[in-house]
Amino acid sequence: MKNLIILCLAFMGFSMLGQTNLALTATPSASASSSGSYGPSNWNDGVINGSTFGWVGTSPSFPTPAYMEFTWTSPQTIDSVRIFNVGTNFAPPNGNGVVFTGTADLEYHDGSQWNLITTFSGQGGYGAVYYLKFNSISTNRLRIVNINTGTNPADHNPGFDEIEIYLSPQPAPIRDIALLSIDTTLRTLDTTLVISAVIENVGNQNIDTVEISYELSNSTSVVSQTFFPLLAPGSDTVLVLSQAIDLQNLPSPISSENLCVWADTRADTNQSNDSLCISLINLNIDEVSPSNEVKIYPNPSDGWILVRSSFLMNQISIMDIHGKVLFSMDVDHENSISVRTEELPTGIYLINLRGDRISETQKLIIE
Repeated sequence: MKNLIILCLAFMGFSMLGQTNLALTATPSASASSSGSYGPSNWNDGVINGSTFGWVGTSPSFPTPAYMEFTWTSPQTIDSVRIFNVGTNFAPPNGNGVVFTGTADLEYHDGSQWNLITTFSGQGGYGAVYYLKFNSISTNRLRIVNINTGTNPADHNPGFDEIEIYLSPQPAPIRDIALLSIDTTLRTLDTTLVISAVIENVGNQNIDTVEISYELSNSTSVVSQTFFPLLAPGSDTVLVLSQAIDLQNLPSPISSENLCVWADTRADTNQSNDSLCISLINLNIDEVSPSNEVKIYPNPSDGWILVRSSFLMNQISIMDIHGKVLFSMDVDHENSISVRTEELPTGIYLINLRGDRISETQKLIIE
């Protein structure tokens, strides 16, 4: 097995967070042991450093190879095992336990034969814990076998307090990341068409990088811009491209133009909803004008503006012409609100208003 990690830890009564101890549902057995207070059933009773433990016979009078086995009624997927030496309350001179300081093999059965996972050495004392981490395997039989105590007479018939068997938490599968929407965010500033894309994170991991691109069907040029939104699952944002389309360079009326926009997010395995095309056929430049859904007074602004919209707003953002957000404010579903602009330098900006599934972008001039 590859990527094996073996750790020897001092005794600690902790559980593996976020995991289920699969040993609790297994049937334990041994090549030689006793029953009751010092038999195999103590290896998976869920009690660490309690009043009992289980031992396995390894001296010459017991069968070889010595083993400790766990059996399930159905296959289990596992990738780690914790082995607890007999607890500290059995240490001499008051106790009668024997710790494991020899060597042993960890094996699993594949239905036809036993296979070696790893060989490990027990170098700890009373209460020591051996943590074995390996590539995941599926089996209904797992055993610690070839238990070798060497020549140390004090090492015969070692006792084990508990055996825990786990499958480590697996990372959540990568699923659909970005949902692209542009149909309500195409707006004009004078004779240019501003492209803003609504990116919604419908996946289960953060989006930290998005590349937004657009092209016209009759053009060979593709315009791309990279954004770093740090978008958490379940949230969305508006990304405005700094380079707009100059409508004056398009034929009027437009006869056969399609505008296509797409988003590229890392680790997105489903790209079916990452692109969208809008037809500009029969769109006359003279007919393109800013939306009447939003009014901004005064514009140019002299320090304050009043924003009124026909839809209920829940967020207002002011960006520079490159799409960088300079100011953002949440709004509690209002149709009208005042915004302070006196701290922004003189210049041309974009103001974006957002409602439930609605987005509007207009030009804002500050004098």
